[in-house]
Amino acid sequence: MKRAIPITLLFLFNWFMLYLLLQFGVSFTHGTHGGAHAVAISYVIALLAFVILCGLAFLMDSPFGQGLLRLLSGARKPIGRETGKIEPAIAIIQEKALAELKSSPLPIKLMILDDPLPTAFSMGKETLILSRGLYETANDSELAAVIAHECAHLHNGDSHRLGIALGVSLPALIVAGISGAIVKITAAVITSHSGKEEGTIWVLFSFVLMLFAGFFGLLAKIGHWLLNLITLFVGRQQEFEADRFAVQLGYGAGLLSFLDKIKNLEFSKATGIFDRLYATHPAIMLRIGKIEETLKG
Repeated sequence: MKRAIPITLLFLFNWFMLYLLLQFGVSFTHGTHGGAHAVAISYVIALLAFVILCGLAFLMDSPFGQGLLRLLSGARKPIGRETGKIEPAIAIIQEKALAELKSSPLPIKLMILDDPLPTAFSMGKETLILSRGLYETANDSELAAVIAHECAHLHNGDSHRLGIALGVSLPALIVAGISGAIVKITAAVITSHSGKEEGTIWVLFSFVLMLFAGFFGLLAKIGHWLLNLITLFVGRQQEFEADRFAVQLGYGAGLLSFLDKIKNLEFSKATGIFDRLYATHPAIMLRIGKIEETLKG
């Protein structure tokens, strides 16, 4: 239940924003109406906003949406030597998950990111992305442990929900982008016509349009700021759960070794309060401590 709370809030927020935007569009183009007619239009707009969001969620859950996520990741298909090194480890992890945790095997699609940093992440329902920096620097046990951690996100549905959340968030992301562009354009128009008597109407129109655009843009940013905080807090807990999954399959030592190897990378990151607040992962030393406790228990 707790896993579904962030995406539910995200859906409700984007539904409300899309409803306001459509309502404003109808009022602007057709004027305002009172009485039962206005109520009926509001219900239709609310239903339309709901259908649009559901359609976006289903789109990101479709094969097309999964392919789009892989395209946006910037990763590529693995070449022969990469497949030969990584896919046997994935197969063993799938077998262990079935034997130890009764988790059914998933049709995992391996992708490679040409990045020197040792990173790995999962996307959608079946995509596992590893960087060259990871598989070229980690030893076999460390690599298997990291893969097991990412497989946990796929088995637990964490990355699947994140993909759907991206689809649901599209209206607010688009509104924020368009609103920012409108604010810049109208500000330029106001500046260029300011003080000119013949440009008074343009200035007034631009100012009103800038206010509406600024309102929707601010609403999008505030809503996503708050909801991203909730999503990140839940996401950090998912990292601990993914570590536990890897430990249960017997990859605890490899995971500890890998985290020890990369723990100093955190020193290169900013450590202010907002940086810690928006960190997608828990501090590495906290993860190491949790894994050590699990192994001792």
